[in-house]
Amino acid sequence: MIHREDMSTPELIRRIAHSLSRKPRLVGVPVAALRAMAGAGYLLSRITPFHFTSESLTALVGSLFVDISKLQSMTAYRTPVSVAEGLAMTASWFRTGRSAAAR
Repeated sequence: MIHREDMSTPELIRRIAHSLSRKPRLVGVPVAALRAMAGAGYLLSRITPFHFTSESLTALVGSLFVDISKLQSMTAYRTPVSVAEGLAMTASWFRTGRSAAAR
């Protein structure tokens, strides 16, 4: 059973929030403003420990995808649950762990 589902980072955040019955907290910031900050961050990183560079910006605004096709072809591994099922199971585990820790 293959459950391949590509999604953006904001979509993953929305789904995690939904699994936890929470409202996602996403803030829209224009990429141009972030690019300007990255330029200033590069200059600051030369004189301070503040490190916000164009590489940091790419990591921040880019969507990250995990491609498991090579693993699947080499090992015949198939994901046993969908993303939605996995997030629901993780949310349940998270809630159980937090309630047990509060005791």
